[in-house]
Amino acid sequence: MSTYVDIFDYDTKNRHVNYRDISNIKYGVIHWWGTPQSKPKFEDVVHHLCTNDIPTSAHMVVEAGRVATLANYQDVTYHAGVWDINTQSLGFECNPRMNDGDFQTLAELIADVETNLGISLYLIGHRDCVATECPGTYYDRIGELVDRVNAIKAGESAAPAPLTDNQLEERRAAYEKAVKEFDEARDKLRMLGEVI
Repeated sequence: MSTYVDIFDYDTKNRHVNYRDISNIKYGVIHWWGTPQSKPKFEDVVHHLCTNDIPTSAHMVVEAGRVATLANYQDVTYHAGVWDINTQSLGFECNPRMNDGDFQTLAELIADVETNLGISLYLIGHRDCVATECPGTYYDRIGELVDRVNAIKAGESAAPAPLTDNQLEERRAAYEKAVKEFDEARDKLRMLGEVI
């Protein structure tokens, strides 16, 4: 069973909606959000990829325990730097600090995507497409990532069936409740003069 929360509250403006058939997807391009030293935050990266005018984007933003889905599989996002690769791939933006939880969540996500699509993605790093340091520390572990994805799909950590509509609604409701509780707690702290 997957251990991450899948967040569907976002849509990137930097995409071509329903531009391709799922059968055209061949690659999973691994990215990182920048360098670990810049200490980027999940929410900031999601916001940037949804609203920037560069344009740049991804299909999913990944960190330990959660995934923000920014575009559907059929959408082409601007992530690889090469149009031909964009039209044949899904872009995974990952936490550059890459702890064990980040790596495991990415592996579970890719196993879920492959299970849902009925395909195996050829995983590559962004630097395989253009001259860049991206995906940083993930690049040397892509082989290990492939092995982990395959182990999950083989049942080592049983890859789940796609979520039912009820399960999806339950996860959305739980996430929205957690966000509301966090916002209320933050507002109370601000009223007390504390800053988060």
